[in-house]
Amino acid sequence: MTDLTADSVAQYQEMGVFTRSGGARGGPDRGADGGLRRRMSSARSWGIDAQLVTPDEVQEMVPFLEKDVIVGGFYTPAWAWWCSLRAGTIMRRSAPWS
Repeated sequence: MTDLTADSVAQYQEMGVFTRSGGARGGPDRGADGGLRRRMSSARSWGIDAQLVTPDEVQEMVPFLEKDVIVGGFYTPAWAWWCSLRAGTIMRRSAPWS
């Protein structure tokens, strides 16, 4: 799955539709087997720069989030997004039958 994701990221970057923006995700902590700690363990195992942040820190990054309904958040500067609609258009236009 990691190789597939890395390949997808490379393709989106090549198409110019990938934006590395950094980001935080707030949420409940479901204990050692899930939630924020599970995300942190996964990030560490893949060498991804990440940290757990307090509800106040999450609200600084995501002002519309209600900090009273979360126990903390997960932050990584590697967070990114891509425009799948634009990527699909580019792929369709470069298809051999177009």
